[in-house]
Amino acid sequence: MNEFRDNKGRFIKGHPLGKRFTKGFTPWNKGIKVDHNKFPNMGHFQKHSEETKQNMSMVRKGRKLSEEHKEKISIGNKGKHSGENSPFWKGGLSILNTAIRNSSEYRQWIWQVFKRDKYICQMCGAKKLTNKIIIEPHHIKELNKILKEFLIQYSQFSPVEDKETLVRLAITYEPFWDINNGITLCRKCHKLIPVSTRFSETYNPRRNFRADKIDKIQPKQKED
Repeated sequence: MNEFRDNKGRFIKGHPLGKRFTKGFTPWNKGIKVDHNKFPNMGHFQKHSEETKQNMSMVRKGRKLSEEHKEKISIGNKGKHSGENSPFWKGGLSILNTAIRNSSEYRQWIWQVFKRDKYICQMCGAKKLTNKIIIEPHHIKELNKILKEFLIQYSQFSPVEDKETLVRLAITYEPFWDINNGITLCRKCHKLIPVSTRFSETYNPRRNFRADKIDKIQPKQKED
């Protein structure tokens, strides 16, 4: 058995050999670059076989991290994948979209659409009489497309730094509040709108909805 390791092959804690690796100690390979053409399997360039990957996965399976460890990981990853660092960053569009949807003007727009349609789904005819029927407002022209046109018109402002200014300007931007761009749908019908055409400017649920799906979502009639 190696004098530096225990019976499980682990390095012995507190062994004099460890004292060499203290603060200020310079390792022998500092500054030396590895020629990966000569050593292709060294370091991060090492490729594991499927069997090795499976074994590594089994070793980690069921492993529980302490709260302290989780907190350190959280601190280390903080800000790395959020905001401008996120791969899904769209220039601040989501921030402004959320601000508009949370405004009192947007709630007023929803109420006007529902009132015009008498709280009736414009596809299957279901009416919000009880909590069992959930109605939702649907944009015939996607809100994000209107938002992009809005930002082009006010390109001198940043959606991040000038969010409050843009929200104030959005209140006076008529396309956001055009009730003819809204339609009342029950949740079931809303989900049945094809995703590929849901956000098309020319797609109108009243006109394009597939008739063969209506029977599936018609409210059940009470038998006499």
